[in-house]
Amino acid sequence: NSSGHTGTASTSSAGSANSRDNAREFALELVPLLLDMWVEADPDSGESMSRESLVLIDCILRVLLLLIEWLRKESPSNVSWFEENFGAQLLDHFDGRFPFSHDCVAGSGQPLGKKRKKDPVFDRQVSVASINLGICEVLAGLLGVLSADQGQRVLAFFGDLISTGQVRSGDTRVVVKIARILLPRVSPGDCLQLVEAMLSLYEEGDILQPKDARFILDFFHELILGPRALLDVVRPAVDRFLSLLPERTLGESGEGQEGASLRFMGKVAKLRLPALLEGLQRCSLICIGLLPQMTQEEDQRTLVELICRIPCLEKEHFEALYAATLDPIPTPILLYLLQLLRERFDQEKSKVMYVAAYSSFLLSFATGMSRSKDEQLRAIWRDDSSWLELKELLPEVSQIPVIPIDWDLLPSRLLLTDMVAKSFEAFPASWNLSCIFDPFFQQFLEAYPHMSCSAALSIVHLCGRRRSAEQPPWLLASPWGPLTIGCVAGLLCVAAQLSNALPTSLPALVRALAGLAKRCPNIFNDLVAQFCQVLDLPLSAPCLELVCGALRILSKHHLLGTPTRNLALQMLVGKQGSELRRHPWFLATLSEFCEGIQQQQHHPHQSAMLQPSGITINVRQ
Repeated sequence: NSSGHTGTASTSSAGSANSRDNAREFALELVPLLLDMWVEADPDSGESMSRESLVLIDCILRVLLLLIEWLRKESPSNVSWFEENFGAQLLDHFDGRFPFSHDCVAGSGQPLGKKRKKDPVFDRQVSVASINLGICEVLAGLLGVLSADQGQRVLAFFGDLISTGQVRSGDTRVVVKIARILLPRVSPGDCLQLVEAMLSLYEEGDILQPKDARFILDFFHELILGPRALLDVVRPAVDRFLSLLPERTLGESGEGQEGASLRFMGKVAKLRLPALLEGLQRCSLICIGLLPQMTQEEDQRTLVELICRIPCLEKEHFEALYAATLDPIPTPILLYLLQLLRERFDQEKSKVMYVAAYSSFLLSFATGMSRSKDEQLRAIWRDDSSWLELKELLPEVSQIPVIPIDWDLLPSRLLLTDMVAKSFEAFPASWNLSCIFDPFFQQFLEAYPHMSCSAALSIVHLCGRRRSAEQPPWLLASPWGPLTIGCVAGLLCVAAQLSNALPTSLPALVRALAGLAKRCPNIFNDLVAQFCQVLDLPLSAPCLELVCGALRILSKHHLLGTPTRNLALQMLVGKQGSELRRHPWFLATLSEFCEGIQQQQHHPHQSAMLQPSGITINVRQ
């Protein structure tokens, strides 16, 4: 076995050596031939040549560059071998020719002749600048044999080519390749000059396409992650690039809001480089405002990460962020935003202004209310042609009417409010959050005489939580306890009307109500009594049907404890002598409560309410 492995290794090594030798033999034959062809095409060393000669030289140069690249890929040792064998010959060849002047082509302003029109080879778009760039690429690989004057000439030409705007869209890949070759071979001062030239190319946004910018971004990324000694030398240019990057990527003058540049900035932002963070701070509001405009989920996630890395988030940022979330944004992206903000809170909790702005954002986000939504709700409530039963019933059961414009959004809204609740639960246990909740909801009640289903659900889902036994439960003290019960009543009435047509939202409501019942076991007592009393009011039959439907939801989903269920049954039995007994929906409600009592008698060990795990499964299904 040992001899077998040795033989295999020897064969592999021999094959590699043969491949390298074959490449070198091919180069020894081809390079002199290419230079001879060049001299034939350009006997006057670039003084004056035809358009056909320029195209031919371009072809020769491309073949030469392909050969050099092939040699490099075959074996790294070929780089020094090529320099030793052809360096002097190539330098002598290019000495009188590089750089070509822009007026070296005879009759360059004249139209192409018939031959060129018929021959696609001579129809190619070739410029003096692209040929000079190709020669520069060859010479950059020969710095080991270049004299000091020749090396400076290459550097000067390369810098001048960029600074004078001669680089066209499409040349950027070659420019970056040359810069990579030059960097490890020149002095520290020349390194900085070279990187500054690349920076100026990036700043000239009008000549770059997104595909061009990608090469420059990769160039600077390699510098940032490269040797510390080199980075220290070129740091002024790199810091300027990092400071400019957010403005170029996010601003109107950038090469595109979505795509490679944005993802690149997200990748670099993870390094927390001060220059980039300063630039991000300057563009912070622009960054936030772009969130609803993104169409790709990957770009949305990147933007969320950038937003949460803005060094200083203040009140105006959280207000802009809330305004951005009012537009349709996928739920996973919003959950990711809340998660990152929650992770950031630990380092910000000592800043009073941050805590105030962040708390206000969380509560505003949970309710989802805004001026525009309030106007929409007001218009619906004034319209005499819609939701007639709810408009008659809701004032009897809730101090703020719950209007079902977003009933179908409850599943996603519950996920988001759950994350908001966890965010508040991450606050220090010693904090009394009533100091946060009370002022907010006081203003909320003053600003909004109506609320959406999402807003009502958020209040229900937050109510009754606490960080420690020493602190009072959230939103239970007056006047918030009655507000919560009113939200529950409104949501149940809406569910009674819509759950048959739109059943997917009912599990979310049941889960929220089950959580509330677990936190506050007797909270539904007054609600059930109120519903039963409403049945005695002179309301229309459709309204009373909704009340019975709400009671059936509470019973069917095991949301009532035994005492509350018994109380409801007694009150319902007492109404059998009224006109209600003529309605099937009343009899169905009475039957539901009777069956519920019987089930509890047969299964006394059964919990009075559905366990949260079971509800979670329903929501997922």
